[in-house]
Amino acid sequence: VSHASSVSSHVRARGKILGVHIGVHHSGKGVHIGVY
Repeated sequence: VSHASSVSSHVRARGKILGVHIGVHHSGKGVHIGVY
């Protein structure tokens, strides 16, 4: 969970545009932003 911070930031930006947690799912790391 080292790059989790970087991923969360990247996913957050993408998730906001997509409106879903696809970025997190794509990672398949089991990380969730909570933007359901």
